[in-house]
Amino acid sequence: MRISILIIFFLPFLSGCVKQVVIVSGATGRVFDAGSGRPLAGVSVVRHPPERAVVTTKEDGIFLLQPALGFRIQWPTKTLHCVTNRVEFMADGYRSRVFTNISLRGNSLPIDLKTIELQHSQK
Repeated sequence: MRISILIIFFLPFLSGCVKQVVIVSGATGRVFDAGSGRPLAGVSVVRHPPERAVVTTKEDGIFLLQPALGFRIQWPTKTLHCVTNRVEFMADGYRSRVFTNISLRGNSLPIDLKTIELQHSQK
């Protein structure tokens, strides 16, 4: 594990690439029950890499994840964003939903995910 982290960190420098710190967009939206259409309060909204963050939806189902720092690697021929920015929605009694690669643009404005619908889990 430690060796792979070192390789990922130092490989761009050894290959003539430039590693830049960028701001990865946050996310905003509203979570609803897919069956009833009612907003869901208390849903955990978890952003995984680059910086883990957890927020909870309010009574009206609205959430806001703040922007975070990430990395962008500039290869000699093109730009590669190495940040996946995965957002997961979890609530008791519901199937979780995951959105991956929401934004790799490096801007600081939140991405509007609009409406997220969670379905009841099968028991």
